Amino acid sequence: MHLTKVSFLFFLLLGFFSCFSDEKKTKGNEDTINSGTINVSVDETLQPLMLAEFNVYAFQNQNAKLNVTFKPEREVFDDFKNDSARAIIVTRELTEDEMNYFKSIQYVPRSMPFAKDAISFIVNKNNPCDSFTLDELIKTIKGQSTTNSVIVFDNNGSSTLRWLKDSLLKKDALSKNCFALQNNPEVIKYVSENEKAIGIIGNSWISNLNDSLVIKRLHTIKRVKIAAINSRDFLEPYQSEIATNSYPLARMVYCIQRDGKVGLGTGLQRFLYDETGQLIALKFGLMPFRQPERSLHFNEQ
Repeated sequence: MHLTKVSFLFFLLLGFFSCFSDEKKTKGNEDTINSGTINVSVDETLQPLMLAEFNVYAFQNQNAKLNVTFKPEREVFDDFKNDSARAIIVTRELTEDEMNYFKSIQYVPRSMPFAKDAISFIVNKNNPCDSFTLDELIKTIKGQSTTNSVIVFDNNGSSTLRWLKDSLLKKDALSKNCFALQNNPEVIKYVSENEKAIGIIGNSWISNLNDSLVIKRLHTIKRVKIAAINSRDFLEPYQSEIATNSYPLARMVYCIQRDGKVGLGTGLQRFLYDETGQLIALKFGLMPFRQPERSLHFNEQ
């Protein structure tokens, strides 16, 4: 009887210390809305914008650490699915199949738009062709154009390629005059060195005219003006054209967090949606999801 009581007490204490240890481990790994550590994967076509966002976020949230990696879109969604990233920055929402997968493992990802971006077509500064209708671009990408232009994009897993296939090509394949490089800077470099090349990049790589590197790039390349189908208005992806969808290659930018709890992923979403995050998007020449308010005070004379 005595041995039974001793054994019972031993297992009770063992369970207590085990629970205490687990609780301590859990608390040590917990994150709050403005503290802790999470991994964030980002579509690399958005890198210039998001580097600026993350730098300001880190300054304002000293107790929060975001382990950020910039990758092709396909790899970003892979990270999200296998839980290598708790939050992602991308240019599309989760598909129905992806949402069903997360529901099957009892997760409810939360998606929040915070800016409107665009895909830019660029050509060499010396290329006399600086405007295309959308129909002409589609024919060029399909290899149906009489020009001998080559089309270059960042990589085979990129959001720009996915967008081309979904929005322009539909079920048609890329022609032999289209090929992938490694990233957006390589596309810019290739176009700057080849007068017959047409490059496809994320707009934020050349939209911030306060950046000396952007100014340097624009000495060797220029953005193509594009007219939507059934339109003769040739437009560049400026904020007003992106906001009104007059520019035909606009796309939304989303921050998606993996689980429904209020934590660091929620804090990141709030920052991007609040005034500071929105002003950074505005500075980059993109369209904030909600226009930051400006107060004007007039002194009566």
